[in-house]
Amino acid sequence: MEEGYTNFTLRMKEKDRDEWKDAVEYSDQFSSLSQLVRYSVNQEIRRIEDRQEGEMTKEEKEILSKIEHEGSRTRDLLKEIQEKLDELEEASLSISEAKVLEKEQTATILENIENE
Repeated sequence: MEEGYTNFTLRMKEKDRDEWKDAVEYSDQFSSLSQLVRYSVNQEIRRIEDRQEGEMTKEEKEILSKIEHEGSRTRDLLKEIQEKLDELEEASLSISEAKVLEKEQTATILENIENE
C-alpha cells in the first residue's frame, strides 16, 4: 500500500452497493466506486461546513435562484393577466354602452315613426 493511504471497510446492504456500482458504471465522472465514495463524502463535508457557517450550499443557492426566477415569472404573468382583465372589462363596458345606445336609438326611431 502507498505511503499515507489507509483502507476503510464499509458495511452496507447489497442492493445499495449495487445501486452505487450502477451509478459508477453509467457515470462519466467516476471510474470506480472508491472515487464515487470519496467525492460524495467530501461534498457532504462541504455542506456540513457551509451549514455551520450559516451559508447555503451550492444546491440550496441554485434551488433558491430557481424559486426566485419562477416567482418573478409568476408575478409577470399575473400582471399580464390583470392587464388583459382590465382590457376585457373596458371592452365589456363599451359593449354595454353600445347596447344601451342602440336601445335608445331604436326607441327614438320607433317614437318618431309613431309620431308621424
